[in-house]
Amino acid sequence: MYEDIALYYDLIHADLIDDVTCLLNNFAPDEGELLLLGCGTGRAIWPLARAGFTVVGLDNSPAMLSRARAHLQTEPAAIQRRITLVNADMRAFTFDHAFGLAIALNNTFMHLQTADLRQTLAEVRRGLREGGTLYIDLINPIILAVTPDEPHPLPEQELIDPQNGDKIVQSSSNWLDEATQTLHIHWIYERVAANGRIPRSTINDEQYHYHFPHQWETILQELGFALTKMSGDYDGTPFTESSPRLLLQASRSS
Repeated sequence: MYEDIALYYDLIHADLIDDVTCLLNNFAPDEGELLLLGCGTGRAIWPLARAGFTVVGLDNSPAMLSRARAHLQTEPAAIQRRITLVNADMRAFTFDHAFGLAIALNNTFMHLQTADLRQTLAEVRRGLREGGTLYIDLINPIILAVTPDEPHPLPEQELIDPQNGDKIVQSSSNWLDEATQTLHIHWIYERVAANGRIPRSTINDEQYHYHFPHQWETILQELGFALTKMSGDYDGTPFTESSPRLLLQASRSS
């Protein structure tokens, strides 16, 4: 999914820091080793490791992990020792020890259809120690479920590649399948070269599979988790239908 846009990922998410700040405000390194599902290029790993967390970052994209490993080499040795990067499918992974925390940020679980989500949560439960914490960060599905169809790509943002000054224009179109609770998104990244080369386009198609809060509560309970907290934004405000996010915190049941 992210193989073709790994180059753009860090630029797209350069201003996304509130989710990591929320983690640092709500969790502590003494809660145990942290598993970061869908870690990508490592955006959230570095500040967590600098704060004292031992982090295992798991991702199924070699291209994203390649960028993460390149960045890892720039960190001090003490930070590097707290980080392990693993190329694996989060629906089927095994570790020989138990984690205190498992975290899925920035809509990671929305890439999973229900069967895959359940399989992933079952693996996560096996990887957590008893009483360990699962934290899930999603777009508010109630808002996502009323997204109007947009058949024609519309510009979303312009980015500048700091390495060569190229301009990257991000556009998207989308359509909603209410029956399957899926938002289909067609992203286009057009690179306009600073030196006048012919523009080059990269296309990325994604599907966001959304579940409503009551569905999440049922899924978590069935798979051995107890929902302990539901927030609507990174500042900890309670979830409402108009909240920008759905932040779920659950504990592994015995």
